[in-house]
Amino acid sequence: MDDDRKKPPMEPSLTYTYKQVENTIINLDVFLPSKRYGARNIPSPVMLFIHGGAWIGGNRQEFSRPVFEEFLSHEFVIVSTDYRLVPESSFVNGQLEDIRDVETWIKTEMPSKLKDHGFDVQTEQIVVVGGSAGALLALLTKTNRANELAV
Repeated sequence: MDDDRKKPPMEPSLTYTYKQVENTIINLDVFLPSKRYGARNIPSPVMLFIHGGAWIGGNRQEFSRPVFEEFLSHEFVIVSTDYRLVPESSFVNGQLEDIRDVETWIKTEMPSKLKDHGFDVQTEQIVVVGGSAGALLALLTKTNRANELAV
């Protein structure tokens, strides 16, 4: 634990806007592994992280560094996303819409954006991980979407 406190903050490789709702811009951060699977013609798997915060707080920069380091060591591309919070968004419904929209962005927009950086990604199945309120949103992404997501 002390070692983690001594490490510099983990900076994302890339930041994108995946959605805008009225005047609210919703961003995500992408963390790239040090090795490029694409060089060996094996696309990198994707992990989507959804932060916690009791649906009223938190942001994409609040994550467990050891979890991210573990996924990166297995050559995952990690996406850490923001979503609208209460009271701006309805409890769960608006937030679940945001998470489903980020999944769509990952599948439709991210592959071409990461190709520009030398990465090929596998987006047929996305590992979804969340902390606290984000864990519930991760679980809810599985409803009515069989075989698309791994939670």
